[in-house]
Amino acid sequence: MNSSSVTDTWEAVCSLCLERLKATGYKIECLTQDEAEVVMLWRLEADGYNGGFIQFFCNWGEKNCATAMNALRRIGATSTLNVVQKQRNMVERFGEHPEMTEYWDIPKLMTDDEAKIIGEQLDPEFWKVAEEIPNLAVPIYEHIISRRA
Repeated sequence: MNSSSVTDTWEAVCSLCLERLKATGYKIECLTQDEAEVVMLWRLEADGYNGGFIQFFCNWGEKNCATAMNALRRIGATSTLNVVQKQRNMVERFGEHPEMTEYWDIPKLMTDDEAKIIGEQLDPEFWKVAEEIPNLAVPIYEHIISRRA
């Protein structure tokens, strides 16, 4: 499969899973494990390329981050997983912070150094390595297209 057809297939898989999510009233627990993993990978990519890891984590939270990381592990996206794990480790300490009432409190509680490491070092690393996701995900999840056809 050439790069263009891999990208097209991955986009089709993501679109089907997002349509299914919408049909459930955005109840991710109503999706199959594969569908939920695709949605989380899509969210990781979309938010990761848009506002970075902090946007992804603050929008979707710990449980969804864990699902995305499990999906990265499953497809063998070790380069992406390593970057996301570093980012996740940096925000872990905020889970018990007394001033944190929602995930979007994290950017306010981070030190300038933490924000720079995540935003200026690790996010650009993510942008480079996340290109592996479609090539690794398509063989695992393309069955979703044939199942829906």
